Amino acid sequence: MIAEKNMESWTVRVAEGNLQGHTFARQGKDDCYLSANTKLVAIDKAVRLSREGLAKRFCNAVIPTMRQRHGENVKLTVTHCVDSTERPVDDKLVVARIETRNFDPKARPAGV
Repeated sequence: MIAEKNMESWTVRVAEGNLQGHTFARQGKDDCYLSANTKLVAIDKAVRLSREGLAKRFCNAVIPTMRQRHGENVKLTVTHCVDSTERPVDDKLVVARIETRNFDPKARPAGV
């Protein structure tokens, strides 16, 4: 029997906000997260970061954009995850977004 390797990561959950109808039901189920491309998504497509500090930096950097999109009462929280999914972390993309202040979901920062 092969033991599964659990992967630790951090993600960003949308705790509150005036979200569009298609995401309202997801939020009501406590399942609304932020992707590395700053879209509202379910947990399986949520941003995955290797360090809690980077997740907090991303949260702080993206909150003004999220408030423009979804209202002033948007709250984001950093959530620790442990799972067996071998999905790569989004550190490089998130660092580029923070450094360039580019949180447009349709525009990737240069070089990423």
